[in-house]
Amino acid sequence: MCSVSAAILYQHQKLLISQRKAGDSCPLLWEFPGGKQESNETAERCVVRECREELGIVVKPLSVCYRTVYAYPDRTVRLIFFFVKKVCGKEQTYVHNKLLWVPPDKLKQYSFCPANHELIYKLSHTSLDIFEKIFGD
Repeated sequence: MCSVSAAILYQHQKLLISQRKAGDSCPLLWEFPGGKQESNETAERCVVRECREELGIVVKPLSVCYRTVYAYPDRTVRLIFFFVKKVCGKEQTYVHNKLLWVPPDKLKQYSFCPANHELIYKLSHTSLDIFEKIFGD
């Protein structure tokens, strides 16, 4: 089983989502940016590294948003989603097909990787007031 850390970034009442490339697993589906934990790496350090490598930004983890284990046909993945605050940088598409900032209540309009479905439901039903409190926007 591999462990994955993913970032929930929020600004201006929108969340950042990323579209996987055509050649990736779950091709052209949407997800939250992140990736596999390396050996001897904490989940928090992983999400910081992945945001730097995939998006070109520096982030600060705020808290765990959601945890799940999902069994795909070919592998099982342990996912930890973190609320993270951008410290500096401008998002770039280094490894994704596209990046979009989407209001939480519009997330269901996008086709996400199956492991994200429960989280999408949760986030799409979360009040913007809650996001404002978490992120201090």
